[in-house]
Amino acid sequence: MRFSSVFPLTRLSARGLNTRLRFVCAGGTDAIRRAPGVPLATQHRDQKFFPQIDLVRGLMNKTELIDHIAKQADISKAAAGRSLDALVGAVKTTLKKGGTVTLVGFGTFAVTARAARTGRNPRTGEAIKIKKAKVPKFRPGKALKDAIN
Repeated sequence: MRFSSVFPLTRLSARGLNTRLRFVCAGGTDAIRRAPGVPLATQHRDQKFFPQIDLVRGLMNKTELIDHIAKQADISKAAAGRSLDALVGAVKTTLKKGGTVTLVGFGTFAVTARAARTGRNPRTGEAIKIKKAKVPKFRPGKALKDAIN
């Protein structure tokens, strides 16, 4: 039985992997057929062994996003990385100028102003002044909300 058929689309630490497998298939690590000469601790870190998305934590990092874009758009990983960097750069530049970026169906990136305020130092309890700041915000669009729910 292949690990990917028992527990697809995940990356776990060796300890978490063993715990999760015992829970999922009540067989512990015996349910995994390891590649010859490759210990479990190194095998679980292999990106080719595990697909892109970490469903246990619900996270996707930049490298995994680039891999996903390259696969879906049928382009090289280098081109996908450049396109992602271009998108992030365009959003940063527009927000820095005070504008908004709207991707219909996905959401809107905007900048809001946070007023100066008085806060408390949690260690000493003394009052401290917190400066005003511009803060980036993201408002999800209807299609994104519908896709999640």
